[in-house]
Amino acid sequence: MPGWLNVDLDTPEADLHLDFTKPLPFQSNSITHIFSEHFIEHVTRVEAVIFLKECHRLLSDNGIIRISTPSLRFLVSSYLAEQKSEWGTLWSPNSMCLMMNEGMRSWGHQFLYDAQELAEIFLEAGFKTIIFENYRESADKELCGIESRPFHNELIVEAVKDQNVSPNINYKNLKNSEKLWISKLKSSILKRFNFEEENIGDQSNNIYSHDQELTRRGKYIESLEAHLGQFQSIENDWNARGSHIEDLETLVTDQIQQIKKLGGDWEARGSHIEDLEKIVIDQTQQIKKIGGDWEARGCYIEDLEKLIADREEKIKTIGLDWEARGQQIEGLEKLIADRENKIKKIGDDWSDRGDVIDNLTKTIEAQNSQIHSIENLLSDRNNQIVSLEEEKIELTNKLEFINAELMMFKKSIYGRIINKISHIHSRIKSK
Repeated sequence: MPGWLNVDLDTPEADLHLDFTKPLPFQSNSITHIFSEHFIEHVTRVEAVIFLKECHRLLSDNGIIRISTPSLRFLVSSYLAEQKSEWGTLWSPNSMCLMMNEGMRSWGHQFLYDAQELAEIFLEAGFKTIIFENYRESADKELCGIESRPFHNELIVEAVKDQNVSPNINYKNLKNSEKLWISKLKSSILKRFNFEEENIGDQSNNIYSHDQELTRRGKYIESLEAHLGQFQSIENDWNARGSHIEDLETLVTDQIQQIKKLGGDWEARGSHIEDLEKIVIDQTQQIKKIGGDWEARGCYIEDLEKLIADREEKIKTIGLDWEARGQQIEGLEKLIADRENKIKKIGDDWSDRGDVIDNLTKTIEAQNSQIHSIENLLSDRNNQIVSLEEEKIELTNKLEFINAELMMFKKSIYGRIINKISHIHSRIKSK
């Protein structure tokens, strides 16, 4: 800067190259003004106190030092408000986390200050009158418009080497400046809050729509289950009819066995009748042979006739019994024919039922596939709902954290105002 002795560690344009963490080669009380812009954050706090003590030594009575350095409070507040566009093209961090870490560590930064800590190191260096100033403004014309960097809510403080014994720290300009950027951040937070609130409202509407869809699909699944119950009833009826058919088949098998048994008995009786006919023929031949001796054999013939009569009665009785058995066989044959017709009808009905059951089985398989698809869709919807709920919880926690920070900040401001008022009252009383 023209009219100033420009000192830096290694910048070629500097008039002198010095290390500010070591004693400076100037006489005590020989300098009226010192200005440092964006330097003190590049050394440790211990080294900053050493530098300020050396500046206090060099300044003449009522000499002034002016320092500009990034504000830790503004950096943290920007992080909480999720605002990283303050620095424009000068610095564009890719995320809030990177903004916080780069602000604390990049460009060789060692220690960032808030107003209280910055005032504290001035007090430790021996300064008692400390004033926080506005950008490029000062009560000393030598320090007006001196900053060369764009203003991004840095802390700008002037300290006077005077004879005051009690600390006198003036935060007025800082408070006014902080009100401006706090108002902007608050407005940004409110916009963010309103946006998130609208987003939560939209998500709530989506969740409600999902619930309605789930209710509708639940009713549809219940109707499918009822339909499946009807299929189960049909299957049970089919099983009952199958058991009835098996009983009929067993009965028909038993009747066929009886018919076969009756047929065998009828054949045996037919053989017996043939044997009797042969005996009659033989006896008739004997009668013819004995015909010449008729009278002598008359008694024998009468006995034979009686025997024949008895045999004929037996044959007649056997014939009647055979005729009754034949009628019984005819009745059984008719019954078997009726049963066969019934079995055939039942078989046709069973075939039709089989086709119906095949169709129902295909329908059930198709509906099972639909149910599986619905279950997959429900699972995806549930995952979306869980994700939305987690996002909602995260946003709610973030809003609560911001509100808590704002409340703590308000309490801190109110406390400082009250302390300042008390300090003013004390000074008024002491005067």
